[in-house]
Amino acid sequence: MTGALRILVATDKFKGCLGAGEVARDLRTGLAQALPGAEIRLHPVSDGGDGFATELVAHGFTLQTARVSDPLRRPTEAQFAIGQGSAVIEMAASSGLAPLLAHELAPLRADTFGLGELVLAALEQQPERVVIGAGGSATSDGGAGALAALGMAVRASSNTSPEHYGPAALLGLATVDLDALSRVRRRTRFQVATDVTNPLLGRRGAAAVFGPQKGATSSDLDVIERALTHWANLLEDVTGRRLRDAPRAGAAGGMAFGLSAALGADLVDGIDTFAELSGLRDAVSWADLVITGEGSLDAQTTGGKAPVGVLRYARAASVPCWAVVGRSTLTIDGVRRLGFVDHLALTDYANDERSSIEHASRWLQEAGRHLGEHVTSGRLHAPLNRSGGLTG
Repeated sequence: MTGALRILVATDKFKGCLGAGEVARDLRTGLAQALPGAEIRLHPVSDGGDGFATELVAHGFTLQTARVSDPLRRPTEAQFAIGQGSAVIEMAASSGLAPLLAHELAPLRADTFGLGELVLAALEQQPERVVIGAGGSATSDGGAGALAALGMAVRASSNTSPEHYGPAALLGLATVDLDALSRVRRRTRFQVATDVTNPLLGRRGAAAVFGPQKGATSSDLDVIERALTHWANLLEDVTGRRLRDAPRAGAAGGMAFGLSAALGADLVDGIDTFAELSGLRDAVSWADLVITGEGSLDAQTTGGKAPVGVLRYARAASVPCWAVVGRSTLTIDGVRRLGFVDHLALTDYANDERSSIEHASRWLQEAGRHLGEHVTSGRLHAPLNRSGGLTG
């Protein structure tokens, strides 16, 4: 290797702790201490959740703010990104879990009406494409609220207009009319970007897998499953297309299914879509070393999460890739079988997991310094020597 070592830090968020950009900056601080001559570029990533829109600002996108509804129909503000002929939306910005306190979780009432309002605001910019990141939702309404905000007409069995479009209301719908959405469909292409491949219904569906994260009890899960089944029957009768079993249809409480059925939205891989929007492939090709990571490296990581996506680009470019994570439940051999050179977890440095979260910035800098020391003599492809602990 000639010239300065080129390092790309392409990390996702550490959920509930630090954003993707904060993680990358802390790692750079530690790396720079050990490798003062290295050229370090930051390229925070997202697979559809937090940061999916905001992290694109560094790649030429601009943020716009709109007044919308939160999952409980309270007024709030949310941002979306505009650039490259696309409007990029984080569903969580309008319909996410983050703004809700534990006692406010309402899995049978929360809806995506605010997401539809955010899409309407984005459409005012006349984008060719609207891309919706599906992570972090508080809703299980099959996208009904968003479609209602965009103009879908419904009739309830009681001949009353629903106050919300959560699962409890979906069970009372008699008919849906999508005619008013035709203008939206004609002028704009829609994509829903997600890191999961679950179908809408069943043991791997939106209710069973994601409902508990949104506060649903066992009895709530039964209601949600029945409601989404009824919703699927209504939409599929109108559109003539059966999409409930499609991979990714269950993402974001079935929002992916609803927008695919009613708007023709393509259901796409989150990290690949972010990579396209942000130029990740070219960034990886520039580097001698790629570092990625997220809060937890576990069995779910292989199912479409950002670190494995970054790893895929690194391997295609024949660039060694390391992972720095909050915690890991995978063995060293398991991590290496995925294709990483090795990994460092903050729990390897902190006294306990609580400390690794509360003082994540400190431990990220320490992990960066440690990894930098390890590669000073060109050991980019060599795993750590753990015989006496993490000693590089």
